[in-house]
Amino acid sequence: MLEVDGGSLKVMRPGRTEIISNTVNAFQAENQAFINAIRTGDTSGIRSDYEDGMRTLAVTLAANEAARTGKPVRL
Repeated sequence: MLEVDGGSLKVMRPGRTEIISNTVNAFQAENQAFINAIRTGDTSGIRSDYEDGMRTLAVTLAANEAARTGKPVRL
């Protein structure tokens, strides 16, 4: 299982947990790249295009639904 927040990644395996700390706040860096792209028109700092974002949203919503219902969700 993975747990992500703005400053670390926690990797939990049976009998073992590893915490990987980030030196940069990931949410802040993500927002700054987005704001920079809007201001300058340079999208090179954005690592995911619109279609990727939509696929990620679909997987996230399906995972939430599966967690809520306890049943598999087909994408």
